[in-house]
Amino acid sequence: MTVSLEQAKAQLAELIAKSASGEKIVITGHDNHPLAHIVAVRATPSPRFGFAKGKLTIVSEDDEHLAGFDGIERP
Repeated sequence: MTVSLEQAKAQLAELIAKSASGEKIVITGHDNHPLAHIVAVRATPSPRFGFAKGKLTIVSEDDEHLAGFDGIERP
């Protein structure tokens, strides 16, 4: 759906509701060129505990590879 800026000002609540149901809304300027889109925000699921299990591998048990990383010199 394409609407002018003036229409969008007058019907903002209705356009947001249409956007939430999946309709693509394009707002145009005086010259009929697109200025903006109204896009619904989709909730992102929060990560589940343990979702990254098995994704990390510890390859070293010493701190030698971290020497100097924190700015502290180690012998």
